[in-house]
Amino acid sequence: MPTPTRLLAAAGLALLVACTSTKPRDLDPIGYLEVRFVEDESSGRRDLTALEHKGAVLHYGPGQTFGLTEVGLGTDLLGRPCLHFELREKDKPDFRALTAANVGRSMAIVVGGEVVSLANLVAPLPGKGQVEGDFDLGDIEAMVQALEQGPSDD
Repeated sequence: MPTPTRLLAAAGLALLVACTSTKPRDLDPIGYLEVRFVEDESSGRRDLTALEHKGAVLHYGPGQTFGLTEVGLGTDLLGRPCLHFELREKDKPDFRALTAANVGRSMAIVVGGEVVSLANLVAPLPGKGQVEGDFDLGDIEAMVQALEQGPSDD
């Protein structure tokens, strides 16, 4: 019969094994997040893309993509479905720098060539978060599938 000390030692080893995560954070991404910033059409830039969002056509600069380690269903503070995402560790500093440089501007999340979220940046983003809106479960599932396929080709 094992002694209490041996049981505690075995339990401690099991706890140690359970708490050491080997989750790959920078291996191949499971998908890609594409972001674009709204630009003034009168700027004369030739690299703008016109995309519709909620009935309005806006012009966006080139998209930038970031590798995802997590993407899936989440819930917002009101309990509504939303898209949860987390970027690869190696992409987080670039994403944070990009969003820090664009505080006060409108940033679009583009999925499958469509703007699914447009928000004014009020602070730099750390590399994980939620895309909230008037989405149902089917919308979220479609976004997850599109993000796992990769960015749009414009």
